[in-house]
Amino acid sequence: MSITDNELTPKVQHIAIHFIEKQQNENEVKKKDLAKELDDPDSEGVKNFIEAFCKARADIKRSIAYASFLAEPNSKYKYDLRLLKDMISEYEVKAKTDEDFLMLSVEIAERYIRCLESTRLSTGDHMIVFDYIDQNGKPMFGITLLGQEFSSYVESHKLKTSLALNLKQMTLAAVLDLDRWLNSSEDTASGYISFICGTKDLSEYYREGFIGCERISRSSKATSDFMEVAELLALEKKLNKNEWENIRDKAVLHMHENSNEVHASYLLNTMFPNPDDQEAFYKIADDNNLLISSSFKPNSTAIKRWEKLIYKKNGIKLEISQERIADGTISYDDGKLIIFDSDGAIEREYEKFR
Repeated sequence: MSITDNELTPKVQHIAIHFIEKQQNENEVKKKDLAKELDDPDSEGVKNFIEAFCKARADIKRSIAYASFLAEPNSKYKYDLRLLKDMISEYEVKAKTDEDFLMLSVEIAERYIRCLESTRLSTGDHMIVFDYIDQNGKPMFGITLLGQEFSSYVESHKLKTSLALNLKQMTLAAVLDLDRWLNSSEDTASGYISFICGTKDLSEYYREGFIGCERISRSSKATSDFMEVAELLALEKKLNKNEWENIRDKAVLHMHENSNEVHASYLLNTMFPNPDDQEAFYKIADDNNLLISSSFKPNSTAIKRWEKLIYKKNGIKLEISQERIADGTISYDDGKLIIFDSDGAIEREYEKFR
């Protein structure tokens, strides 16, 4: 998703960059170069970074996962350092000066170093800690790990090489939705941490040891679980084909219009506005051990099975559901649309029309 005219330009408030070097199969951090001062949030480099970061986070091809903070981490991660949630919540009630943020970012980096030293498979990276207002005007807190690479460029007709951070090769990023976390009751606050899963998986030391969060719900699973429960509810209600397709089309439209994030309660209300149906929806989810995230980023691959191929031209109108393509009823070969008419229904209607 690009930053459009309908969206705000994202704005970094504070940003600190730390470098932590560690090789795989070593327990000791080889080098740590923690920032002594903050970067300028108004610099061109920071502005380019936050716009690219927000675009990466909104990219429907990215794998996004959602989670919430644990009340208590696994005992092996109970260091003599504060939990991330305690660090950030204390900072949020302060004056939020540059010095406050720098101290917070250093404390966050120190906890990450402790986690790196707990596993031989971990590696170091550039850690960027920043709080910002996103393109939707929401206050967010981000922590991202970026690898570095050599890149070539031309200057005065000569090739030169520089060391660069590559946002496309972002290894991991965690984004905390501050409003959803701090302004919701403990009973309703959930899914306020989102992860961009890049070139590394969400290992336990990062997820639980460093961030301190519970189980992860990836966007693909969150989307497919929601869809599966909706299909089971439609079967339970004995909806006919047209009724179900009308409901399904509304859901697909809503997910396409909100490709960055949908709220399950709003989507459910669009599909099944009856409170009894919504209660039945969550019961079906529990009975089938399917996780319904309070919000999730619609996964484009998952929702394809609910989409239709629509063609309108020269007096021809076709609407073909993915199921009919998947089961071979409809296929296309060498300029010809092939419809498998197993019971002869189309043939009879065609002859009757002629």
